[in-house]
Amino acid sequence: MKKIILVATFLLLNSIAPGGWATATFDSSTYAKLAYQGFTGGGGAGSVDLSILDLSLTPGGHATPIGAATGTLNESVNTDGDGVSLAPGEMIELESAVQGTASNGQVTAASSSSAILEIINSFADPVTLEFSLTSGFNFFTNADPGDAANAYLEMLVVVYDLSSVVPDVFLVDRLLDSLLGDPNDSSGGLVTQSIFVDMPASGAFGVDIILTAEGSASATQSVPEPYLIVLLCTGLGVLGLSKRLNSVRRS
Repeated sequence: MKKIILVATFLLLNSIAPGGWATATFDSSTYAKLAYQGFTGGGGAGSVDLSILDLSLTPGGHATPIGAATGTLNESVNTDGDGVSLAPGEMIELESAVQGTASNGQVTAASSSSAILEIINSFADPVTLEFSLTSGFNFFTNADPGDAANAYLEMLVVVYDLSSVVPDVFLVDRLLDSLLGDPNDSSGGLVTQSIFVDMPASGAFGVDIILTAEGSASATQSVPEPYLIVLLCTGLGVLGLSKRLNSVRRS
């Protein structure tokens, strides 16, 4: 009977040992900076105007932990112009990032930032605009087997002729996910590329930039199996009864 108690005790302690606790983490972030370099072409009377129609953080951004979990949120939009228009050499900058960790709970997080520009060419001749787009992303997930962590991110940059129904998409749906219980580490540095927009005489174009970052983590701390508790209690009970019987016999 003492062997039963020792085995049950060992199994019980092993099942609740800190080393058996689950963990799950995620980190997802996107970044973009669009700088207006200027234009070539035109001629005569006219101008090229870049209006900032919107610089915003999408409503609904959150980091929501439950139980033993933490989450953070970072989203921003900035411009070194006047907030109304862009001159050559000025830029807009966007960031969207979420992080979270769960040890005995769950956490979800999401963020999104966006910018919308409108470009008007009032020249009687075509012009070519040049932009410098610096973009980057970072991605990390980790989960113990049986638990879950995932990260999702999207970077969308669209330049389109306002008179056309078919947009010209430069970057779309940069998507990364982790597998259930499978650690997955991936990251990318900043990349800069030039974007050239050919505008016809008296043309109008739009530029949309949308960054989205989402993630979730769920982990449950190990708990004793019910049969281990029953086994331990049974052993202790039988041991106590045995000692009582031996005491009665001696008396």
